[in-house]
Amino acid sequence: MQNNFKYILLDWDGCLADTLGVWMNSYLTVYEKHGKSVSPADILKHSWGNVEKGPKEIGISDSDICWKEIILKVKEGIMKVPLHNFAKELLKRLHGKQFKIAIVTSSEKSLIQPALAHHNLNKFIDFLITEEEVSHPKPNPEMLNTAIKYLNGNKSESIIIGDSSKDILAGHNAGIASALVLHKENNKYYDFNVLEQTNPQYIFYHLKQLYEFLILTK
Repeated sequence: MQNNFKYILLDWDGCLADTLGVWMNSYLTVYEKHGKSVSPADILKHSWGNVEKGPKEIGISDSDICWKEIILKVKEGIMKVPLHNFAKELLKRLHGKQFKIAIVTSSEKSLIQPALAHHNLNKFIDFLITEEEVSHPKPNPEMLNTAIKYLNGNKSESIIIGDSSKDILAGHNAGIASALVLHKENNKYYDFNVLEQTNPQYIFYHLKQLYEFLILTK
């Protein structure tokens, strides 16, 4: 299947980096500290991808303080988290073939920048944008539109690649193509059948599959 994608927008957590377990453990530990014994299912329902609103939905009154504690807990483990298989090779090879690459992530810069440096990825990435830099997070298209503009790209040659419904819906809202990556490690946190119902144009089960698809134009 031929494609003409040149501008590659990639999610970080769960897509390139195997960080979902760190986030889950951080939520559970901090909520327990605040007197809330919740299950992973509760986290997935009320807090997952909900940023600082998550603690409030669990019933924690000091939600701002709780969120800051979650971020600190994530920082403790984030540097030790491996990339998903082929993630660094994907970025390296796409960069070498003159694709323009942006990371569009809900993570804070204080979390992602050290991880990018640790894995020596900055030289392969043209642009990084985080949720704290926009007025409206994914699935709003603001983050994607900003990245495309920075890359001097166009929507017909752009694609968003992620592991969650917010990534795919952001792509729909931005009017660009979308690809869902279903890493087997993520099936503890997502219902893959539900994710597929967001109607991404493409679905991959490994980042090497994604790479082989993208280089069809090269």
